[in-house]
Amino acid sequence: MAQASTRDTSSSGEERNVIRERSVRELMYALVATGITLVLAILFYLYVPILREQMRDADENLKHSRVFVPDAEGGVIRYEFTVVEGGEDHDTAVDHYIEDLELLGRRFQRGEFAMVLLPGMKDSSEYAAMRQHVNDFQYQVVKDAEGPALKIRTADPAARQALHDYLKYLEARWVF
Repeated sequence: MAQASTRDTSSSGEERNVIRERSVRELMYALVATGITLVLAILFYLYVPILREQMRDADENLKHSRVFVPDAEGGVIRYEFTVVEGGEDHDTAVDHYIEDLELLGRRFQRGEFAMVLLPGMKDSSEYAAMRQHVNDFQYQVVKDAEGPALKIRTADPAARQALHDYLKYLEARWVF
């Protein structure tokens, strides 16, 4: 009988060692994962300003400025050219801006009114108002003498006011 209790004790000790080893291994995995997450967060924190600077440089190379114009039927987001030497020819640039505005119009149709470089935009009242009226707008990309433009139209006065507020928001903040 004395041997049986010795076996139980050694078996119990082995189980404790296995459980302890498993716990230590899981703790090590958690520490490694936390370390990797911390390193990635620091790299992201350091890289975002560099990325923003690169985007600012790319935007300056686009040779256009954005103009936000509320009007009686809704509003317009227009790209107006600035005179800068070099780069692509005028017609090629216009085609690229038209593609950009068509993409913006499709995003707006899906209710995606947030701009990537405007942190906190989804928390703004202007964004919320646009989301409320997502189905009240019609979008058309046009090319006229002033440059390519995204015309946003609505017959709903509340949607029009939401659009006007949204365009003011973009005008004040959508800068690099």
